[in-house]
This record gives sequence, structure tokens and C-alpha cells, in this order.
Amino acid sequence: MPQHKNDNRISHWFVILSACLMLFCCLKNAQAASVGDRIEWPDMLTHDGRVLTKPDFTNHYVMVQFWATWCPYCSLQNVTLNKLQPQWESRGGKLLTISVDKKPEAVADYLKKKAYRFPTVMSNPELKTLFGKIKSVPTVLIVGPDGTVLQKIEGQMLDEDLMEFLERLPKNKSS
Repeated sequence: MPQHKNDNRISHWFVILSACLMLFCCLKNAQAASVGDRIEWPDMLTHDGRVLTKPDFTNHYVMVQFWATWCPYCSLQNVTLNKLQPQWESRGGKLLTISVDKKPEAVADYLKKKAYRFPTVMSNPELKTLFGKIKSVPTVLIVGPDGTVLQKIEGQMLDEDLMEFLERLPKNKSS
């Protein structure tokens, strides 16, 4: 067999193998974070200009909520999160909300109108890579002090469910 045919076959298989590897990597990043995954907290800019860094979340239980201004279930859940935030933080927990809206101005207006105090960041490519594809809003992740996702809840949670998370936090832990 001539050498150029072998070279073509090798090149052909190399291209196929490379494409399969790229597809695998893309699909892995498209999967949403799930229980047991580790979160490496990036620096994040909140809607009001604060920078949140890894030390803000390390060694804390973190409730992460993905939401949108147009989502009626998110609106209901946001009321409860806003009420629970001081209690959550008094026990050493942290709350982070990530808006999946396209327009930051709409999010800032919504938060101001509702007088919500919880930190909110806009979803971006880095967060999409970190948390994967979020299929529904609201979605809540509970992340442990070591960065491990402990629980994932898709859809609106009842006030009692959110209180249950609060009750599970150790009491009198400094934040």
C-alpha cells in the first residue's frame, strides 16, 4: 500500500478522534452541576458593584439560586430568600443568587423595586462552565463548606423547605 494512503487514513482517524474528544468536553460542560460535584468559586461582580471572591464562600454553606425576573416562581421564592437571608448568614451561611436574564439593567431595576438585599450576579460564560446548563428556574444548589454540591432542587421550593435548610445549619457559627 502506498505511503500517502496510510497517511490519509491516519489523518482521517486523527480528525475523527479529535472531534469525538471535543464533543465529549463540550457535553461535559453542558451538564448541570449535580450532587457531589465540586465548585471552585471564581471572582464575581454583583449587580451593585461588589466583588465576591473565593474566601467569601470557602468554609461556608452556600445557597445558590438561579432565577429570572420574568419567572413568577422565582418572584415568590425571592420574597422568602430575602426574609431568610439574615438568619441564614447569622448561622454562617451565605446566599448567592445568579440571574439568567439577558439584561443587567432589568435585574438591577427589579432588585431595587423589590428592595432585595441578597447578592446577585449575572450569569456569564464562566459561571455557565462552572455550574453547567441550568434547565429550569428557580434552581437551588446547597454547596458545603468544602465546595461540594450537597443538594440540588429544581423548581419553586416551599417556605418550609427553605426553613429546613436553615435549621440544618450549625447554630452560632460566625460568618
